Amino acid sequence: LSQATTYLFSYPGNPGRFLASLPFDLDLVAEEGRLEISIDSLRDGQRSHLSTISLVLLSAGSPHVYPAPHGAERLTVFSPRPNRQISGGTLTIEGAGWAESDLALVAEVLDRQGDTVGRSEFRLTSDEPGELGTFRVEVPYQIDRAQQGKIVVYELSKTIPGLVHLNALDVFLAP
Repeated sequence: LSQATTYLFSYPGNPGRFLASLPFDLDLVAEEGRLEISIDSLRDGQRSHLSTISLVLLSAGSPHVYPAPHGAERLTVFSPRPNRQISGGTLTIEGAGWAESDLALVAEVLDRQGDTVGRSEFRLTSDEPGELGTFRVEVPYQIDRAQQGKIVVYELSKTIPGLVHLNALDVFLAP
C-alpha cells in the first residue's frame, strides 16, 4: 500500500531512532495489514534485518501504532558472531527468540552472490507461539572456494504472505 525510505539515526550496529510517513488509501473500512521495517546491508545491498508488526488499517480515524508487546527483535543469533570464519561444510547456529505461529523457522547460508548454499528448518524450544525459546540448528552448506557469506534466520507468516522477521549476519565461508 505504501513504501518510504528513511534513515536510522545511529552508528552502525547500534540502536537509534527513525521516522517515516506512509500515506495509504483503503477501499474498505478496515483491513488486516503488516508494517514491515527492513535494513539493507551496506556491504552487499542484501536485506540484513526485517521486523514487522501486525496492524488493523482503518480508512478513517487518527493514526496510532502501538509498540509490539515483546519488543522489535524476535530472533537473535548468539553464535556464530558476525565476521567469523566458518569452515567444514556444516554451520551451527545458536540463538533465542519467539515465533508468531507454529510454523517452522528457517536458517540459510548464503554465498557472496546471495544464493542459498545451505538451508535447514528448525523450531524453538518453547511450546507455544509468543513464548521465549532457544534454538540450535545445524546447516550443511557446500561451496567451492572461500568467500564472504551471510547467515539468515527468519520466520514466514502464516496469514499474510511474506516474512514476519529476518535477522542476518555476515560471515567468511570456507569449504
